[in-house]
Amino acid sequence: MRKKELPSFSALIAFEAAARHQSFKRAADELCISQAAISRQIRLLEKNLGGELFERRHRAVSLNEDGQYFLDAVSQGLNRIGTAANTLRKRHEHNGITIGLVSSLSVFFLAPRIGEFRKQYPDIDTYMISMDTNPDPVKDSFDIMVRMDRSCHADYEATLLFSEEVFPVCSPAYLEKNGPVSSIDDLFQHALLNADDDRWRGFPWQPINWESWFREFGREFKSYDGPQYSNYQMMFNTVLSGYGICLGWRHLVGDLLKNGDLVRPINESIKPDREHYILIRKSLLERKSVRAFKDWFLNEINQMNSRI
Repeated sequence: MRKKELPSFSALIAFEAAARHQSFKRAADELCISQAAISRQIRLLEKNLGGELFERRHRAVSLNEDGQYFLDAVSQGLNRIGTAANTLRKRHEHNGITIGLVSSLSVFFLAPRIGEFRKQYPDIDTYMISMDTNPDPVKDSFDIMVRMDRSCHADYEATLLFSEEVFPVCSPAYLEKNGPVSSIDDLFQHALLNADDDRWRGFPWQPINWESWFREFGREFKSYDGPQYSNYQMMFNTVLSGYGICLGWRHLVGDLLKNGDLVRPINESIKPDREHYILIRKSLLERKSVRAFKDWFLNEINQMNSRI
């Protein structure tokens, strides 16, 4: 929208107050300006719009048809601006933190744990942003981000979290019905589910799929018998329902293995040279809420690293 199409914001504020109170005087009292200033702003607005908005009587005003039409639009606009402003204030209050991380990590690791963090720190508002790409310290404005690859901006402190380990997983029900799986070669006889390589776009590494996983053990893999997915979570829901085997990342499936929802049909795994870091804005390192989240999150990561 071009600037000249909009009336002045001062005039809109004056109009909304006068329309709500049906009084220039009460609008002036609310806004702490003179009644003459309210009247002047309304006149300027009416001139801008090309017609009167109020019916003026002795010591009283009321909206005419055009005024009521315009008030509906102004009220909606101001309410939306107010709501957005409050959201941003809460997001950037000293007690609030914004956390950006990839969707798989948010779903499988952070989301099941964030309730415990809130129990320990009920006064800290957490705003989690789940992303389909690697958070970017140059483009993204999060207080905290969990990122693949250390490549870091000077404004952030980076702390190593974990390296990757990738291995096959399936549900106990699937293994009971279709097992046993005694070797890597036995996997070729099963429905191997795979997430589409397109999901790796926006990440700093090459895809890890069944083809690359088997290659690490000197095997050649040519085709998939099972369905393929554009979304990692969708694939996991299929596996959890009792169909097929998929590749699991240690940091994503650790809880599911611990709870018995998933099992490893064979012990073989690969450990690619890929590291994940938590990045925190240096300007926020002393903020109490940020320190609390960092300490809590690192403790959760340490427990994960020691468990598997």
